[in-house]
This record gives sequence, structure tokens and C-alpha cells, in this order.
Amino acid sequence: MLGGWLRNRRRRRLRESAFPERWEHVLQSTVRQFVHLPATAQDVVRQIVQVFVAEKDWVGAGIDVTEDMRVAVAGHAGLMACGQGEPYFYDRLATIIIYPRTIRFEPHRLERYSALPEFPAEGVAFQRGPVLLSWATVRRELAGRAPGRNVILHELAHHVDGLVDDMDGTPALGDRRQAERWREVAEREFLQLAGSARRREPTLLDHYGATNRAEFFAVATECFFELPHAMRRRHRELYELLSAFYRIDPAEWFPAPRAPEQNTDPVPRRVHRRPHGGPTGAAAGETFDAAIIAQRHAERQRERDQLRLKALRSMSEADALYTLALGHLDARPPRAADAERIFTQLLEADPHDEESLAHRAVARWQQGNAADAAADCQAALAIDPTDVDALEVRARIALTQQRWNDALDDLKLALLDLPQDADLLCLRGDARSGLRQWSRAASDYSEALAYDPYHAAALRGRAGALEALGQRQRAAADLARAATLEGKRE
Repeated sequence: MLGGWLRNRRRRRLRESAFPERWEHVLQSTVRQFVHLPATAQDVVRQIVQVFVAEKDWVGAGIDVTEDMRVAVAGHAGLMACGQGEPYFYDRLATIIIYPRTIRFEPHRLERYSALPEFPAEGVAFQRGPVLLSWATVRRELAGRAPGRNVILHELAHHVDGLVDDMDGTPALGDRRQAERWREVAEREFLQLAGSARRREPTLLDHYGATNRAEFFAVATECFFELPHAMRRRHRELYELLSAFYRIDPAEWFPAPRAPEQNTDPVPRRVHRRPHGGPTGAAAGETFDAAIIAQRHAERQRERDQLRLKALRSMSEADALYTLALGHLDARPPRAADAERIFTQLLEADPHDEESLAHRAVARWQQGNAADAAADCQAALAIDPTDVDALEVRARIALTQQRWNDALDDLKLALLDLPQDADLLCLRGDARSGLRQWSRAASDYSEALAYDPYHAAALRGRAGALEALGQRQRAAADLARAATLEGKRE
């Protein structure tokens, strides 16, 4: 009790002290929403910043943590909490650790601490533990080079998510009705994002939000504060729920960005730095939303291309061509004609290149050329009877021709090599459905969904099998879930 009294007295002194002029400048230059907040909310942000900077343990992991850096992070914490009435000081967050660049952990640390991420990260939040931030990422995002992204808000959202129960993407809402509404809307939005991410479609919400529901909440929080107008237009129900949770409506006070003018770059590189004007109408807003989405999609493509280019430079010419052709097949939409041309070039140099034969079969199948695809499959399987790509394409051709047993034979062989491949399991379910083996088909679809819960084709296939088995309620649920993943209404 005495400790709480002393803490409150210390905080009262901090909040009543003059706010440094330098800090005001940092807030205005790094928290772009700050200058547009109502005056009362600005005062709350300042109070949170004063306490947050003073009380948190700031650790630099290979970098000196300056006062400006502390104020920038604290300012975003204040932005997230300024709608709560009384200032919230993140009492359960004791430590902020800042890294100069991407966060990586040494193998011996990964072995000792299982909670550490094995992959490079831009930020990490531990439940009842510290928040880790990459300052290179923070600087890039605060400069407006990644519209809709803000790693500070993202990691603080994880912290807030974990205040009650686990970090599971379900924030502590005020009442049962709100909680039920959140589950309904968030689940639908999550599944739609997961489906779009699987198809690599451009979206306003970052595809990383499809990783799991905790990441979805963090990504949605970023979008809510960074692109409120676009989010309110495209995801109104989700926006309204976040507005109720954070008790703030940024679209009401944050100026709507101007729509891109004609004859200018439709994908502005520094959208956040563009001047702001008043509301410009729904059509202009949709145009701006499309530009933002296109920019983010282009950024993801550039990142993939840069990684591929780096790998290509270290390869032989033949390996580089092969990798480039695989990239064409993997693109969304696939660049199948380009891939076929490269595989043909490789086969001219080596007619017995079994992998190029199998992948040219894939390219030809994607273009609707079943006859030549089948010929390539036969040639590849004559060299290697267990080539999975050739077996899959030949099975797909057999399915379209209703040769169910032939398809089943090829899929059984392919699954010996890749027993956890959701696409192959789904195709085997299709073959068994064709043979009217409904129970076994339903089992195949269920197994596919165990490995990929967002496989819409497996859901539709299982719905058909369940309908045939008389389980109409479960079939309807699968169809509804598949429609959500596909962005459709049924």
C-alpha cells in the first residue's frame, strides 16, 4: 500500500511538471497523429510520456538509447491509451529493449529460452515481459516509407492483448455482448485475410495478420491508427470495434489524405509525408485506398525480388535460370508462359533434366495445355517414377477427365514423399469423392485442413462429402467458412 502511495505521488509530480519543449518537438515529428488530437487528448499523451520515459527500464542492445528515442516510443504508447479517460501508464510493461537493426538471437540462446523467436524479427513482445524493437524499422516506418505499418503500435498491441489471459487476439472488452461481437467480426475478417494472403491478393491489412489471431489484432491496431479512413471504408465493423476498445475515433479528427492526382505516380513512395486536406468523398477515398494497397503489395513483391536476386547472383547460370522459372510459377498470378520458355531453354541444353520436365508440365497445365503437360509428365516419370510435381499434374489431368482411380494411384505415390501436403490430400479427397467413397474423402479433407486450416477447396470438398453422408449442418458450416476465406457471401 505504501509503495502504491509513493508511486502515485511520484507520478503526480511528473505529470504536473513542465513538458520539455524538445519533447514536444519530438512528439510532433514522430507521432504524426499527435498534432491532430483534441487538446485534452494531447494533454493525456504528454502525461503518459512523462511517466513512461521516467519509469520504464530502457536498454540498448548494441545501440545508445537517446532521450528522443524514448519520447518517440512513449508517444505512441500515449497515442494508444489517450482515449481511456485516466492516463494508463502500462504498469505491467517494465522494460523496452531497442536493437539497432533486425532482431536475431544466437543459437545457444534459442536452445535455452524456447519463447525466443527463431526467425529474424522487427519487434517482439513477451507476455508479462519486455518489448523489443528494431530501431531501423522504427525509423523507416516513422519516415512514412511503409504506409499502415508501425512496429511500436504493433508490439504494444500484443502487450495490451496479453493483459488478460493469453496473447490470443481477443482484447479485454467491456461486456459480453461486445466480446461476442468481436469474436464474430474478427473471425470473419481474419479468415478473409487468411484467404487473401494464401492467394497473395493485395489487401489493406498486412498479410502478416493472417499468421494467427494475435498477429491479426496487432496488425489491425496498426491499420486503425495509421490508416483510419481507409480502414473505416473497407473494414467498418472491425474499425468500430477497435474504436470502442481504444475509446478513440481517429477517422474523426485525423485529416483524410488527399487522393492522388492524375498524371502522378499511382503508388506514392512516401504517402505519410504528403500534405493532408479535408475529406474528399468516397470515390476519392477509394482511389487513395487502392494506391496504398498497391504500394504495400509492390513493397512485398520488391522484398521477394530482392531476396531472389541476391540468391541468383551466387548461382551458376543454369541454376539461376531454374530458380527464376520457379519464381514465375510461384507468382500470383503465375507467369506460366515465361516459366515454360525458360524450362524449354534448359531442356534444350539437357533433354533429360527431369525436374525441368516436371515443372514445364506445371507451367503448361497452368496455361490449360493438358496434352503437352501430360507428355512432359510421362517423360519426367520415365526418368523418376516418384517425381511429386509430375505425379500431381498427371493426377489433376486425370481428375478433370474423371479417371478417378488413375488419379488416386498417382496421389498415393506422391503422398508417400509428402504425407503432410494439404493440396495433395485435398486432391485425394476429390478422387475419393469421384468414387463416392464419402467417408474416406471426408477424412482426406479433414487431414488437409489439419495441416492448412485455411484451405478453401478442402472445406468445400468436405462439405460435399458431409452432405452426401447426411451431415448437413456441418456441411453448411464448412461452406460458410470457405466462402469467407474466398471473400464471398453465400
